[in-house]
Amino acid sequence: MDLSATPSGWVPVDLGDAQISVPANWESVYDDRLCDWEAAPGDVVVNPPSPPISCPASIRGQPSTIVILERLAHGAASSKSALTINGIVVRLVGVSQPKCIGCMSITTYLVPSLGVQIAVSGSLASRVLHTLTRSPRDIALAPGRAPAIPSSWHRVSFDGVSAAVPDGWMITRTDLYPESCSRLTGVVEFLGTTTVVLDTDQKSILLNCPYIPPVQSPEPPGNGLRIDELNIHPQPAKPSLGSCRQMGGLTACPLSSPAYSVLALRVGYSGSCTTSSCHVPTGDVSIGLAGNGIVARTILYSLRAS
Repeated sequence: MDLSATPSGWVPVDLGDAQISVPANWESVYDDRLCDWEAAPGDVVVNPPSPPISCPASIRGQPSTIVILERLAHGAASSKSALTINGIVVRLVGVSQPKCIGCMSITTYLVPSLGVQIAVSGSLASRVLHTLTRSPRDIALAPGRAPAIPSSWHRVSFDGVSAAVPDGWMITRTDLYPESCSRLTGVVEFLGTTTVVLDTDQKSILLNCPYIPPVQSPEPPGNGLRIDELNIHPQPAKPSLGSCRQMGGLTACPLSSPAYSVLALRVGYSGSCTTSSCHVPTGDVSIGLAGNGIVARTILYSLRAS
């Protein structure tokens, strides 16, 4: 990925293998169809539920720019017109003009190699489009050699799983699984911290959750590592078929959800053994996707059975 694609004062926004960047004073919404806000100069809608939504920017007032980042629809067609942005081929679908007073046109593009489509409308539409780059998730999961583990890193082990992490990362052990208050589960799991969380998930607690508005500011992703035993909390989505990989006696399968700023994996023992002789239960490993994805890739490829 290209870190220079994010201008100063802007924040990266990820969906799967794709990343765009938007100004930090914009508003963002995930997994929702809202597109009628007026409080910020721009809005970014990430992974709205189908059917597709149409959100035009306003000629006067705010929002003056709206961007919709969603998964590529099956069978989506584009014109032969194409451009290359940061080495990525982007194909034009077309331009539509909403039938409303003061509404700006909407231009839609397909990005087949990253599995997304992008609709942009407004004054900063072209500039946001040209921040497109590969996401840290794409870098972490890309084929190729395992990166070398820096000599300053050290290993942590938890219930049969070992991983290398940078020196200085705080380690937290817990047996509590807090039911999430956030609508944005998995969007910014490691915000502002570099923490290793080792969780047996023996006890579930329900937090006194405050009201969380559907619209909030985009947040930069953070680094971090979390290992859960998966004793009681709900099972995440199934891994994508064919995406599992073997490493150090473990099988690690990337989960299809969440697909924002956390790489979630289902991890299990890959060798032949009996239940009584194996001390590597099925669990979840979550890795923060900050920066260029190299830290996450190094942690991923460091996973071993312990």
